[in-house]
Amino acid sequence: MTVGDSTSVQRAVPASLSDVKAGDRLIVPTRQGPDGALAAVGVQIVGGN
Repeated sequence: MTVGDSTSVQRAVPASLSDVKAGDRLIVPTRQGPDGALAAVGVQIVGGN
């Protein structure tokens, strides 16, 4: 493996829903319930505006 100057290195830290701001990019894995509705099982904040 090589890591160049342009390689992104990140660390996850705990956050709360109040840390999510308008314009943030999110990754939200979901699980489908029996009624077809999707429920978030986690939220990752991956970048801001």
